[in-house]
Amino acid sequence: MNEFLVLVPTTQKLVGITDIIEENKGVLPVVCVTNELKSLPISNEYKNFVQNPTGIVENFTNISSYRIDVTDEINTGNSWQLSFAIAHLLHHKNSLIFSKSKKNLGDAKNIIWSTGRLNKNLDLIDVDHITSKLEISLPYLREAIQKKVNINICVSPNNYNEAFLFLKTNGLLKYVKFIKLDNLNNLSKFINIDLIPKINNNKKNNLTKLLKIFLISLVSVCFIYSGFQIITNIKNYNKMIGKDNFLIEINRDRNSTNFFKSFAAFLFSYIQNFERLSKSDFLKVKFISNFLSNEDGKSKCNFLKKDNKFSLESRCNYFIEMTNVSGRKLYLWIYKKNKSAIGDLPLEKSILASGEKLILENENEKINRLILVFSDKSNNKIEGKLNNIRLYEKNLKIENQLERFSNLGFGFKVYDFSKNIHITELK
Repeated sequence: MNEFLVLVPTTQKLVGITDIIEENKGVLPVVCVTNELKSLPISNEYKNFVQNPTGIVENFTNISSYRIDVTDEINTGNSWQLSFAIAHLLHHKNSLIFSKSKKNLGDAKNIIWSTGRLNKNLDLIDVDHITSKLEISLPYLREAIQKKVNINICVSPNNYNEAFLFLKTNGLLKYVKFIKLDNLNNLSKFINIDLIPKINNNKKNNLTKLLKIFLISLVSVCFIYSGFQIITNIKNYNKMIGKDNFLIEINRDRNSTNFFKSFAAFLFSYIQNFERLSKSDFLKVKFISNFLSNEDGKSKCNFLKKDNKFSLESRCNYFIEMTNVSGRKLYLWIYKKNKSAIGDLPLEKSILASGEKLILENENEKINRLILVFSDKSNNKIEGKLNNIRLYEKNLKIENQLERFSNLGFGFKVYDFSKNIHITELK
């Protein structure tokens, strides 16, 4: 790997770097003349240049404090920033050659002469006095050319023309590599060394990845725990279907302050209601009038339908045709509320094979409400719940009982009959 000597030009002298020492965290970064016990005036600017959040060096080296020793005083300005940044990056890669003293800036095969300021994005910002700095450095550069040293001169795009003119005028242009540098990241391709450390970027990326993994894991655990609680409750509801206390339990959980129980009860009711709606099409119900004809042969007893209401003249007879249109066996319970206050109509139960029909005739003479409950599975509790409608009708809302059928996942159809044969289908 190539090693480089980095020089810091000023308007007074050409300065070399004699040492870079990593300091403990919490110690302020300083710039000193070699081995002296006092810091230079630029030390506060150097601190801001090194440390986060203002600086750039710590981003790449993960070290927050240094002592950097130089061969001579640098008291003002910021044009040292580019040279110091390059020196730190080379030092981090063990590719930096230090100067020996003020009189002996050092011998090396590769030299970087650079001047410029940097921003947080590592863009190069132009500086003043380029010609003066080159003039001060001219004896050293001529000697280095005689020794056939590889000289790299780096300036910003805005300082390029001034430096170009000086190098051309003094016959140095063909002996140096003259670099117009817009961003520090681009220096690597000119000096054939991977200058920006990947290890620190990887650390940042790894930290970001670990944080993402942690957050995703945390969210996943919460979802898994929530899903486990909800699924457990739903499984318990499935086991309880048909038990006497099932509807009491699910109604209690629905009003619970426990989110998991409340949501599980709501979700279970929604699923059961969805299942009930999917089963509503299992049973097809048709009201068919007996044919009475006028003298012209046209029927006088056709049903008129508007929305969910059917109408038929009172002198006409009709029958109710129920057909199992599902592809499976269907259990059917038929509840008929008697028009007369005296006597109960028996609760009927039937099993219909796929495609099988069941006929109820002249039902308008007997009933004012018809409830059909059906499913592809049997449940002995259904008869009891339908009988509850008969026994406690005055104190029981029909909507509440229908909700119970829905919670059990059973399909149902309800029809109310009124005078002059008006039939209303309750949804």
